[in-house]
Amino acid sequence: MGDNKEWQGSERRKSIPIDETLRETVKEAVKEVFKSGTMVSPETHEDHHRWLCTAIKKQEKCIENRQRITTHVIGWLAVGALSLIFSSIYFTYIVEAAK
Repeated sequence: MGDNKEWQGSERRKSIPIDETLRETVKEAVKEVFKSGTMVSPETHEDHHRWLCTAIKKQEKCIENRQRITTHVIGWLAVGALSLIFSSIYFTYIVEAAK
């Protein structure tokens, strides 16, 4: 169906990290379609795949941003802690010894 290679292959779909809320939303939508007995047109089906691909990319970007922010915060905490230690050593031993 279409040229969207990102959605071909069940192993690819299984390996995609997906938010549980998104997973439940998709499951409910699929259940409703099956209950209604109507068929989804190929165009609509392709639109759904594009929407899912976009939602997954947004989620991956959020995860990357969260990891990047966490890394920066930890780095700055380490710099702050080292600064505190060295300033304490400086004022305790060097400044006090000079008096």
